[in-house]
Amino acid sequence: MIKPFLGYPRSLSADLRIRADPFPAMEIGNMAKMKAAVFVEKNRIVLEDKDIPEIGPLDALVRITTTTICGTDVHILRGEYPVAKGLTIGHEPVG
Repeated sequence: MIKPFLGYPRSLSADLRIRADPFPAMEIGNMAKMKAAVFVEKNRIVLEDKDIPEIGPLDALVRITTTTICGTDVHILRGEYPVAKGLTIGHEPVG
């Protein structure tokens, strides 16, 4: 018989609630900008400050600590995959 998941043991869930924020100085309310890798032209991507998007009641704002690029991003950089200038690349986030 498969038992339904009833949650973590009380001690574990209590421990998870009291853990300190790993980024205590980065309060979302104080953050006006985020860094983004932006395609400018063939063989040129720059790091820009962009506004943090507005979020709605059904959205989630996730703090990304690292992101990577994929093969498609490399093709974009080389001009082999047509995209509009100003496209933010890198869609493999780690948060």
